Amino acid sequence: MKRIVYIAMDVHKNTYSICGINSSTGELAAQTKCGAEVKNILKFIKSAKE
Repeated sequence: MKRIVYIAMDVHKNTYSICGINSSTGELAAQTKCGAEVKNILKFIKSAKE
């Protein structure tokens, strides 16, 4: 069964605030504040998939 997680980002010059919301339950699946680098976004998405 597939699971959909919506991801939202609040972008600033030096940091990103990222969160993932489970589409079926509406619950917060994950959240983080990280440095403004693409590798951090990819790491968050990978962790949200699991």
